[in-house]
Amino acid sequence: MKLYSNNYLIACGLFVFLFYSSAFSQKESANWYFGDLAGLDFNSGAPVALTDGQLITKEGCATISDPQGNLLFYTDGSIVWDRQHNVMKNGMGLLGHSSSTMSALIIPKPGNLNAYYIFTIDKPSYFLTNGEPIDGVNYSEVDMSLNNGYGGVVEANKNVHLITYDINDPVQSEYKSSEKITAVTHSDGSTIWVITQFINKFYAFRVDDNGVNETPVISTVPQSVFPRINDIGANISAIGYMKFSPDGKKLAIAHSAISLGSPTTGTKRSGKVLLYDFNNTTGLISNQQTIISDTYPYGIEFSPNSKLLYTTILST
Repeated sequence: MKLYSNNYLIACGLFVFLFYSSAFSQKESANWYFGDLAGLDFNSGAPVALTDGQLITKEGCATISDPQGNLLFYTDGSIVWDRQHNVMKNGMGLLGHSSSTMSALIIPKPGNLNAYYIFTIDKPSYFLTNGEPIDGVNYSEVDMSLNNGYGGVVEANKNVHLITYDINDPVQSEYKSSEKITAVTHSDGSTIWVITQFINKFYAFRVDDNGVNETPVISTVPQSVFPRINDIGANISAIGYMKFSPDGKKLAIAHSAISLGSPTTGTKRSGKVLLYDFNNTTGLISNQQTIISDTYPYGIEFSPNSKLLYTTILST
């Protein structure tokens, strides 16, 4: 089971998550760029520091290499840099946000060795702090055959909006998404599910050699997580990671908060980590289980054998 995800810097400390492909001979995840001009090269099997990156981000970012471990490009969800660390052709102005937990996700386009998709998530409180509408979930296509092989974002397929909310609900239409996105291979072994979450629904978009199917498989779950805006304008209920187990059968999600409160003082903690079953044939999510509650979780990760689930929480 191949997992398509990326590396992210957790805001409260230098702690990097990465999904590895189960096909260990492939090195699409061999290079990481994250944080404040930080980077790591895992091609030798041990991490080697990289100091040539241009990325500065508080939270989300994504990096992709070719199967031999050669860097292709990286992004904070707003800007894309090529392997020479220059801004990629047409690589400005993507609709992610560097303060979104999972601002960007890169996956290959099935059946095309030169094409990749960058899925981006805007910060869901962007409207309150900048006076601009929240952009939600979007995707852009990268064609590596452009610009003499350094790649470029395809203008016709840049910032394509995905509906992950009820268009008839004014609150949902304003906030559009949480800060969570992840991906996993379909049971057919070639196409890919890209999954995001908002309120009490998961949206699974199937990506195949024809592109992104913009009509998602929707799963409704018992736990509702509504937008909750604190006194500094942050939508605290949108924060936290979402990850697949390496075998693709489980999906874990960290809701850093369900209701308003002060996590730094230990009062009114309301966050949860929830675990679900995933059917990678149908794209449906079911069987909600509460793993931890009444705390402030942020990062989550499975063990390589899919039997253990780890989470980071804010302690006082």
